[in-house]
Amino acid sequence: MKLIPPLEITDAVLQSSTVPETVALWAAGTTYTKGMLVRRQQTHRVYESLVDGNAGNVPETSLTGTPPKWGDVGSTNRWRMLRTDSNVQTEAPGSLTVVLKPGRRIGALGIVRLQADHIEVTTSDGFNFSESLRARTVRRWSEYFWSPIQYRGSVLLLNLPRSTNAIVTVKLTRQSGPVKCGPMVLGMPVDLGVTQQGARVGSRDFSTSSRNFAGDATLLPRKDIPRTTQNTILDPAQADAVRIALRAQRARVGLYTGLEDAGHPYFDALAVLGIATNWELNLDPTLTTLNIDLEGF
Repeated sequence: MKLIPPLEITDAVLQSSTVPETVALWAAGTTYTKGMLVRRQQTHRVYESLVDGNAGNVPETSLTGTPPKWGDVGSTNRWRMLRTDSNVQTEAPGSLTVVLKPGRRIGALGIVRLQADHIEVTTSDGFNFSESLRARTVRRWSEYFWSPIQYRGSVLLLNLPRSTNAIVTVKLTRQSGPVKCGPMVLGMPVDLGVTQQGARVGSRDFSTSSRNFAGDATLLPRKDIPRTTQNTILDPAQADAVRIALRAQRARVGLYTGLEDAGHPYFDALAVLGIATNWELNLDPTLTTLNIDLEGF
């Protein structure tokens, strides 16, 4: 299992992006009606007007009050894939390219919630990764002809050159339909041991159901949160480094990957962008085990 604590991607880190923004910038001289959306370049976030006749109120400083003038909807389309505060996808027609200059050593790159045909990752110090994301799982002859094309939803690279001043370029392409990309995480990976058999996955479902007097059900689908419990085995010499790394992640989002092979059928199920809600190291003179509960967004 690997933990990648995310590098914060700021304006200084993002060198360029081909992703279009889909919401207009806020203008001080414009009067907004309730429900209208605006974008702020300073925060790279989208805001929704909560009142009619909304003029001259800077969105990020008007989120409180009686009544509040603006509500924070989340990151803009370009920045959704560059932040880990939600699991909403960035969308771009056909392809997208982002160029990043981390400014410090990184060794890993992980992307979740991908919808693309192909990915290419290059760095200015000679690293080059290019791979198709199209896949088919064929178990019998009929599926060879009729099973639909599937797509890998995640990518994990753990062998990036650890150069201080490297520039990283990520390009995603799709033959038909928009490219969709969830959060992208760059950082130095932390080894949490070898994941053992018996890992459990599930979800925390916030959907609701109710019934009327006749017993008819009304179902309201809401967000479900991925959850997993995994156990790893590690060398006792790693125990202190693991303990320090997990304590440093308190109230911080990280990318946890139970497996290192993003092509494995269990990879997506055991990969969580989220938080460790509970963890415990069991210490033994010859063997250390980690039990960890993870909850995504």
